[in-house]
Amino acid sequence: MKKFAKMSLVAAIAVAGLTSTATAGSLEEAIKGVNISGFVEYRAESTVQTTADVAEEGSHDIDIRLQAVVPVNDMVTATIRFDENEDEDSDDSTLDASSLDLQVDRAFFTYMNNGLTGNFGLMGAVLTDGGQSDGVSVAKTFGDHTLSAGFQYSTSTSLITSSAFIT
Repeated sequence: MKKFAKMSLVAAIAVAGLTSTATAGSLEEAIKGVNISGFVEYRAESTVQTTADVAEEGSHDIDIRLQAVVPVNDMVTATIRFDENEDEDSDDSTLDASSLDLQVDRAFFTYMNNGLTGNFGLMGAVLTDGGQSDGVSVAKTFGDHTLSAGFQYSTSTSLITSSAFIT
C-alpha cells in the first residue's frame, strides 16, 4: 500500500507538471517559478600500503541529488527530490556508472498562507539521519513564536512519530 501511495503522489506531481507544460506557450513560460537545485559529487579514493603483501586499493563514489520545487498555485508548491541510493559505486579502479540508482527520496506538497505552513507526503523523517517517512506537519507563526505539530510514519525504520512544540 505504501508503494501505491508513493506512486500516486509522484503521478500527481507529474500530471501537474504535464498539464502546466501542455497549456504553456513556451518552455520559458512552462518552467517559470520552478526552482531546481542539487549537486553531483565524485570522489576517488586510493589506499596504498607500504608492505609488499598488500596491493593498492581504490574505490569510486558518485553522489547525486536533484530537487525541483514547482509552484502549483499562489499558496501550494510541489517538491520532488531524487537521491542516489548507493553509497559506494565500485570497489575497484574502474568506475561502474550502471550502479547509479536514482530514487525518489522526497515527494510532498507545501501549503503556505498567512503564517500557516503545512506539508504532506513523503518527507524527511524526524530523529533519523536522512530517513524518509510519510506524514503531515503543520506550523503556525504567532509573532516571534511558532507552534508546530506533525505525524509521520516510516515502514523502513518502523518509526511512528507525532510531535508538537513551540519555538
